[in-house]
Amino acid sequence: MRAQKVFFEGHNPSVRFRGTGKAIKFTEDGFRIGTDPQVFCEYEVTGNPYVKDWGPAALDSQFGVHLDGCDVQTWFKQKESAILFAQLLYTLKQQAVENKVARNLPAGTASPIETKTIKTDIDELPAIHSEPQQNAYAVVIGIEHYRSIPKSDYSRNDAHLVKGYLKTLGFQERNIDLITDEKATKTDIEKSLEAWLPNRVRKDSRVFVYFSGHGAPEPATGEAYLVPYDGDPNYLPVTGYRLKRLYDSLGKLEAKEIIVVLDSCFSGGGGRSVLAKGARPLVMMAPTGALPSNMAVLSATQGSQISTSSPEKGHGVLTYYFLKAIKDGKKDLAEIYEHILPQVEDDAKQLNVQQSPSIRPDTEKIKGRFYLVK
Repeated sequence: MRAQKVFFEGHNPSVRFRGTGKAIKFTEDGFRIGTDPQVFCEYEVTGNPYVKDWGPAALDSQFGVHLDGCDVQTWFKQKESAILFAQLLYTLKQQAVENKVARNLPAGTASPIETKTIKTDIDELPAIHSEPQQNAYAVVIGIEHYRSIPKSDYSRNDAHLVKGYLKTLGFQERNIDLITDEKATKTDIEKSLEAWLPNRVRKDSRVFVYFSGHGAPEPATGEAYLVPYDGDPNYLPVTGYRLKRLYDSLGKLEAKEIIVVLDSCFSGGGGRSVLAKGARPLVMMAPTGALPSNMAVLSATQGSQISTSSPEKGHGVLTYYFLKAIKDGKKDLAEIYEHILPQVEDDAKQLNVQQSPSIRPDTEKIKGRFYLVK
């Protein structure tokens, strides 16, 4: 059997296999799979797909997708193609669940997926009695619903919860700029990070920046971008907010310490990342340069991994364990990172995803600094 290639048609959640008549298409009730584009059989997805390596015995077709206790009868010569296919199946499964829930609700009723009803241990704010931090400032961005690209599950609610935690840590309401969904356009993000924040920060200030939503790579350069509400992965240089620009802008602040938390990813391989039409997920991204000595960055992933959210918890995996660590009494960023690293990895494996948070600089260089809890 020859290896099959996967390709996407715009944002339409469909996948076809070049050179064959096989197709999988999303329907309101789930999936339809067949060997002829006009004739489909119904197929229900109840588990999460993952990639299986069949090894040398499979000759030139070594990678396949394992789903619901059986092997999907589609093989790939390159592991990246199999991963892409598995991620697409997972995305389609989530969309099928959301549509099915929405159709069963009375007219005018908000979907429980739209308004989070799942309650976990972190949803009750911690009983931390911090002194008011008059000189601490935060920009909190959460984009769940985008103008023209798929949603980023739970990002809006996560941003609101992060703001709640910051207030328990002593940040003042007037010093937190929370922007979500349609209020987080590229212009809004630029105004918050490059005007609102510099106008307030002083030499002894502490700064916290949080982003939950889609990231994306620019295929031509490998540069990473945050995707605003009105962003388009096909035109990132003019509609996206470059990650290096974020670091450069924050680096100009005369703040004592700057903490950045990114619950996003930038490979374009799925999860909380999107990709230009016709482009392939990146294996390596362009470097963003050295960070200023007063800045530390906690990111949801390493390299080309994807960041994910947990339907069971109703949060981004990184955000859930980051806030849980604060609630459990972890005080500085290095301590938080070392505590949550194995937890995020284990939880992501339950979702059939490889996800390992990263931190810059490494923990040895930032221990005893970048405190969140005094």
